[in-house]
Amino acid sequence: MTFFQELLRLKWRLVTYIGLYGLMTSALTATAILSGNAMTALTHFHRTMFIEAALLLVMVTITQLALATLTNIDQFVLQRHLNNNIRRQLVANIAKMSYLTYHRRTDAVYTSWLTNDMNTINQQGLRYFSYMIQAIWQVLLSAIVLVNYQISFLPTVTLAATALLTVPLLYRERLARAAAEFSYQNERLTKKITDVLAGFDTLLMANRQMLLIHQISHASDETGQANLHYMQLVLS
Repeated sequence: MTFFQELLRLKWRLVTYIGLYGLMTSALTATAILSGNAMTALTHFHRTMFIEAALLLVMVTITQLALATLTNIDQFVLQRHLNNNIRRQLVANIAKMSYLTYHRRTDAVYTSWLTNDMNTINQQGLRYFSYMIQAIWQVLLSAIVLVNYQISFLPTVTLAATALLTVPLLYRERLARAAAEFSYQNERLTKKITDVLAGFDTLLMANRQMLLIHQISHASDETGQANLHYMQLVLS
């Protein structure tokens, strides 16, 4: 099951989250408009209009901050339910394995799936999904504002919105491969840490404690390189 399919399973929680993002983005847009109105009134020495715009700006800014707080809280709620669902599904699949199938991998691999991969989903999945939702809302609201000012902006806004939604799809396969490599390196890191710490007594008796540092540092660097490669694709 893909990441988006897992999100869709959350149903009304996902709808609530998207709705909160829409309200927060609307408040941000209103803040920008009111700020412009206040500056316009000030430059034209319209005291009453300036005071009205400034008061509205303060109220909308407070509302926007409150909505931002609610959105952040709701994101963690959504993340908790998403993580629970994915972990439940992973453990259910593991529980169905036969003895031979289970032992084709080490315990460290399953541990990595349930910990490192979940962190990756939260940091590089849900976070960027939130950015995408915010961007879509911003495009929609900006389009409404611009069209109200001048209808001729509509083709430009449509092209910009289309590019925003389609360009990321060009990197989908490369991102999937990079994410798989990052997951694999996380598995290796977890296995290496588990193996090295399990042999701590032996290393201590052999006076080879530096090997512990070397092995874990090397595995950590490989994982960091995989993460860097993934982030370069995301930001390119």
